[in-house]
Amino acid sequence: MITADSHAEARAIAQSLTSNGGATSGADDRSPVVAKGINVGKFISLIKKSKPAWQWLAKNAKKAYQLGKTKGVRYIRHEIDNMKWYRPIKWALKASGFYASAETIWSVVTWVYHHV
Repeated sequence: MITADSHAEARAIAQSLTSNGGATSGADDRSPVVAKGINVGKFISLIKKSKPAWQWLAKNAKKAYQLGKTKGVRYIRHEIDNMKWYRPIKWALKASGFYASAETIWSVVTWVYHHV
């Protein structure tokens, strides 16, 4: 069931990642948790705030990691594309920049696989 809270939550995740998620200093560029302008640590902490989003990511990251980088990234993108159009997590993932970069997807998948 979709509620107004979940749409607001999805908008907040997408907005905070696109406005604040990028690397802003030279020190951040060297950080292993920044991939293609998306702060992976911040992305994960925001996704953890939404229980359904975190459960989806944890389940699919395990499968994607076992497939390997190329097939795993393709699997995650396929799963996002196959979500119903009205699921807020679909649009939060696409709007945040997560979906656009294979390096970002793989960084998140690797982190989730090793920490769940």
